[in-house]
Amino acid sequence: MAEGQHIDNPGRPEGDDGRNMLLRMNKNHGYLRDWALPLISYTDGMNILDIGCGGGATIAALLTLAKDSHIDGVDYMQTSVDLATETNQAEIGRRVNIHVGDVTALPFEDSTYDLATAVETTYFWPDMNKAFREVYRVLKKDGVFAIINEGSDPKLHTDWPNPEGNITIYTADQLIEFMRAAGFSSTRIDHGEGDVILVRGMK
Repeated sequence: MAEGQHIDNPGRPEGDDGRNMLLRMNKNHGYLRDWALPLISYTDGMNILDIGCGGGATIAALLTLAKDSHIDGVDYMQTSVDLATETNQAEIGRRVNIHVGDVTALPFEDSTYDLATAVETTYFWPDMNKAFREVYRVLKKDGVFAIINEGSDPKLHTDWPNPEGNITIYTADQLIEFMRAAGFSSTRIDHGEGDVILVRGMK
């Protein structure tokens, strides 16, 4: 790497560089949200958890899809929490709350949520089995876990930035295996354009 050259670290956005990267992700992942989120079923007044909320654009989209919903966002990076809060400022303390937290130890009670979303974040989860069990724990009976990724074939994305060597691209079938191991009884895979996937499991 040339002196002064910067490589984005999507798994650890920090400082101004991290904020700018999250702003780009808010914009560039719009097509992904526009395709996948409308495929999910919503009911009025549901409780939603967005895991790895990043810059908060998924939360903003969910607010328009689930009437009178309450949405918690969680991310382990303060830069993400700050920007997600800014992105959804009008609803903070009303329909939205953003928290610092780790997917392997979610700071929420059992059986709290009707829906949990994870958009472009499972690549960075350090312990998939533990993380999926945590998502299962915080979902209500018949709650849905929805994973939305633009990469599901590692052979197609060898050019993705990976400065810390912590990105793992999982196939849809692998994500289904993690769901079933955690206890999800009903699963489904939808394929979008290119390598895009929506993987769902019901508790």
